[in-house]
Amino acid sequence: MLPAFCLLFTGFTSIVRADNWPQWRGPQRNGISTATSIPVEWSSENNVAWRAPMPGQGGATPAVWGDSMFVTSADGDDLVLLCLDSRNGAERWRRTVTSGNQDARAGEGNSASPSPSTDGQHVWVFFSTGVLACYDFQGEEQWKFDV
Repeated sequence: MLPAFCLLFTGFTSIVRADNWPQWRGPQRNGISTATSIPVEWSSENNVAWRAPMPGQGGATPAVWGDSMFVTSADGDDLVLLCLDSRNGAERWRRTVTSGNQDARAGEGNSASPSPSTDGQHVWVFFSTGVLACYDFQGEEQWKFDV
């Protein structure tokens, strides 16, 4: 069974589009959202707006800008960046950034754990393999370095 990424707040989807979450811990880097009217209860079925199949595991926080959501994942040995439509979870594009995935923390993490960041025009991704890359919102690689 493929892992799935779930947006767990049905009422949150319109707020997400209006309130960009460009990096880990959000726009103010404090993990606090200004969103209101968010459900306080959810389960695997209750208050789930959509589900999206993922190629493998990843532990990163999504970066959201407008209706674009960026997530990272392992795909076997490959490490990928995906752009999803934040309104419905549809995959817009997927790019293999590098390879060399390794499990970490006794299987609780992997090389796709660092979170992507965006400025609304570009998305940057760093994997624990040492590869740092920049893509535009259409999925075109702008540059890539092995730091």
